[in-house]
Amino acid sequence: KAVFLVCQVSILVLGAGLPGPFRGAVQGVLHVPGGVVHVLPDVLHPLLHVVFQGVLPVCGVVLSGVLSAGGILPGRVLAGDGAVVLVLLLVIAVLWSLSISGPARAYEQKLEQQVRTIQEAHTAVGNIERHVFRYVTYTGEDDSSYYWFNEEGQVITTREKTTRDDEAARTAVTQMGYTVETVTLGYGYEGPAYLVYCTDRLIVLDYDSREVIYEREVMHDER
Repeated sequence: KAVFLVCQVSILVLGAGLPGPFRGAVQGVLHVPGGVVHVLPDVLHPLLHVVFQGVLPVCGVVLSGVLSAGGILPGRVLAGDGAVVLVLLLVIAVLWSLSISGPARAYEQKLEQQVRTIQEAHTAVGNIERHVFRYVTYTGEDDSSYYWFNEEGQVITTREKTTRDDEAARTAVTQMGYTVETVTLGYGYEGPAYLVYCTDRLIVLDYDSREVIYEREVMHDER
């Protein structure tokens, strides 16, 4: 829908930037039935009028003068030509931004939906955090237990809060010669785990046995 709307806007702006004899032809051939005016909210109609009738011609004159002075467009350049170039640059910029922000926003919405699924099915669970290791998992907690969820919001496993021992995990990694900075919960290869972040390494310990199941270097902004 966004791309469709951009195309309609660009068509109308393109027509507004052309000299009079060509304006009707371009809008008549390229105009989408219903028009952008019928798609946009009523509050934006005055803004479109200002852009088409005021801002665009002025920008076209300025741009055409710059292009002519710089030798980019030889000879006499109409203000409408400058406006056309301006519109094309604007459309390219908008489409480029959509190509980047569109997938990123879709990904964010997917993650938000996964969290909502967990919250709706387990209303007492809070502090939900996402972790990526062998699988993508989420951890959460209520008053008495810790929970691990998959991407569909299903419970993988639970542990009572009394079983958590961050200090023991910290001690085990310290004895390996590392300086521990933070300890949090995650999910290892096949079960819950402690994620122990050191100065420059991540050590993953099995939650129950506290045995090392994985380690690697980490960046400072990864914590």
